Formats: sequence, structure tokens, C-alpha cells
Amino acid sequence: MALLTVNNIGKSFGGLKALDSLNIDVEEGKITGIIGPNGAGKTTLFNVITGFTQPTEGDVIFNGESLLNLKPHEISKRGLGRTFQIVKIFGNLNVVENVMVGALQYIHNLAGARDEAMNILEYLNLTRLKDYSGDALTVSARKQVELARALAARPKLLLLDEPAGGMTPNEVDGFLEQIRKIKARGVTLLVIEHVMKAIMGISDHIVVINYGRKIAEGTPQEVSTNKAVIRAYLGDD
Repeated sequence: MALLTVNNIGKSFGGLKALDSLNIDVEEGKITGIIGPNGAGKTTLFNVITGFTQPTEGDVIFNGESLLNLKPHEISKRGLGRTFQIVKIFGNLNVVENVMVGALQYIHNLAGARDEAMNILEYLNLTRLKDYSGDALTVSARKQVELARALAARPKLLLLDEPAGGMTPNEVDGFLEQIRKIKARGVTLLVIEHVMKAIMGISDHIVVINYGRKIAEGTPQEVSTNKAVIRAYLGDD
């Protein structure tokens, strides 16, 4: 059953069509990967789904409800969370406080939010970072904290925008383990990623877009051998 349906979505910026009649179903309980060359429209898709920009045409249905014309915080309260390609955490707060921001969406007291934040950090093996300020963290650690904050808001669907970008191979392995643990909590995931080891290792289903259109979808094995996908990444030669 589809938890999220992107239905014939189009998005134009002046004369540029960033998304073009795009249709995607995200099955509940699965990890769906989104891949494609730079400029394919992947982050624009996330921005449309999460209300940061409105589509030119089409609809986004989440858990049976249209998300059109809803603000990002309204969409978040319905159970749809995200992280960002350019990490957005609070540099003047420590790690626990950053994660508390997510928990405060449904826990309306600081003590309860702190307890929930500590539970999330322990679950993701991040308690070693709890007292660090956001400004003191590496890019990789900031991404993990942003992931923890998003999880603390108890999403039904979590959108991750290039979470493994800038990580070392060992850090990617740790990230993959975190994603599997999040899926084990019953969270559905939609993941944009350029690190092929990461996306192929965690995805149940992969959608490939290029120039705003879907050009292929299927299992990681099916997608990796698809001629249209190879052409989009490597060219005709």
C-alpha cells in the first residue's frame, strides 16, 4: 500500500521545467531510493512534497490526504519529516537540545523532550555526542544529529536528502546501520543519494529521474542494469 503518492507532479521555474509529469508511489514500511544525475530535480521533488515549494501541477497524497497548500510545519505534524542536503542544525545548541527540538513537536514539556532525545541518541549510538555544540561537530556528525532530530518527531515517513554525502567509507557503513534501525521502528523512508554503495545497500525499490522525469524504477539490481539509467549517468558512448 502506498503511504505517499506523487501524482503527475510538475514544477516550473520560469522557462525551466524542474519536474515534468512525475509519478511515484512510496510503499509503507519500505525504503525507496531516488537517484539521478545532478540537476535531475531530486531536491525540488523533496521541497514539493514537504511544502517548501508548491507544484505547478499535480498533487501529493500522504496517508490518504492531499498536502497541497499546506505549510512545512503542518506537513511535519501529519507525520512527514525530512533532512536537508545542506545540513540545518542549531549551532548554538548542544546535540541533546537539537534533538529535543524534534521531540517538542508532540511532547510539550522540556523534561519529557530531553528524555525522548536521549532515547533517540542511544538508539542511534550517538550518546557520545550529546554535550557537543552544533558548531563543534563535523559535517558527518551534523548529518547524524539532523537525522536524530527528524526521528524524534516520530515521522511515519522520513525523507533523507543525500545523508551519506561527505562521509568516509566507514561512516557510510555506520549510516547504513542507522537507516536499517530506523526502518525497524516501522518508519517508511524516501532517500535521495549519490553514494551508490549506500543507496543500493539499503533500498527495497529505486526510482530514477532525469530532467524531472521518471526514466526507470525497480529493484537495485534491475535499475543498475537498465540501459536508460546507464545512458543518463554515462552518456551514449
